[in-house]
Amino acid sequence: MPQGFSFPWKGTDLWLPMAFTAEMLASRGNHYLLVVARLRQGVSLSQANADLRVLLTNLSRQYRAPMALSKASSRSLCATFTHKA
Repeated sequence: MPQGFSFPWKGTDLWLPMAFTAEMLASRGNHYLLVVARLRQGVSLSQANADLRVLLTNLSRQYRAPMALSKASSRSLCATFTHKA
């Protein structure tokens, strides 16, 4: 990464892929992940958030569990970590 780049926290030197056990995948109660993705060209943050709301609704129906504690939202990475738009 370029000099001065720091994500998600200052001093992060290594990223590793997350590995999940079968038990972790079966658990619906863990809500600790920060996911970073790039929006397809032409897709706005409001469109991404609308898609995420649909996804959470579908997951709630599929697993017959309230998703009240689950949150998903898209935000500008630049704005989130540099406080600039």
